Amino acid sequence: MTAEVCIMNRLAVVLAADSAATVSQWTGSKYEERYFKGSNKIFQLSDHQPVGLMIFDSADKRPDKNLNTSGLVFAGFGDHEIFPALAEFKSCGLICGKHVSISAEEFSITHEVPAKLASFAQTAMSDTFSLGLSEDVYGSVMATLSEALENFARTVISDSGGDVTKIANFGQVVANARKEMGGAILERARIDHALPFRRVLGVLPVDEMAELAETLIHLQALKEKVTKSSETVGGPVDVAIITKSEGLVWVKRKHFFDIGLNSRYLVRQHNRLTG
Repeated sequence: MTAEVCIMNRLAVVLAADSAATVSQWTGSKYEERYFKGSNKIFQLSDHQPVGLMIFDSADKRPDKNLNTSGLVFAGFGDHEIFPALAEFKSCGLICGKHVSISAEEFSITHEVPAKLASFAQTAMSDTFSLGLSEDVYGSVMATLSEALENFARTVISDSGGDVTKIANFGQVVANARKEMGGAILERARIDHALPFRRVLGVLPVDEMAELAETLIHLQALKEKVTKSSETVGGPVDVAIITKSEGLVWVKRKHFFDIGLNSRYLVRQHNRLTG
């Protein structure tokens, strides 16, 4: 697994990703997983166009019934776009020699919607930061609420001398109440957290956007480290900024070699871009 973040406002796109990778295989009759902390997940697609790519593994938990997929996130500025946009695809690989992909999400910054925080793969901390609660916490709250509502309704009906069995649609009544409360929780989270966060994000300077993206990845890695036995998020965090004028520039990028010891590499890169 992994944790990746794409933050956009009218000024720029910021991409951030951890370096963890999980390699799974069957050894005899035993299923083994190995973890590495040196994977590259952010790529510059063009030397001349302001577009970048993030990749992440989104393998289905039931590969016997569904295709395993990899996530592809394209982000940047098009030739005729003033503001940035992103497009997410699920890549199913090559089938009969053709690449098969499924469009998952497309989003563009506009005058009306000035900012966007999109997270991929492991998203708990990003969701908590931007919405006030994560999907897993919300699911636990709603499951507990559903049980408590049903017990409360049964107690009230019984104590008042009623007979719950005479309410033909009792289960539906409880389900409707649960749905209404769940909607109220999400609406309050939207008003108290999501909207104020988006307003601030819309005017955030580019360097602070990069700092925020990196921090969200570190928080997710820390959460995985202290709550799970296997660290599926971790390693160095790569951060890239894409603007209309500068294109893709690296804020933080790991290398398997020391650039200071490889001046010829810089010369080759310069010749490739200018030759």
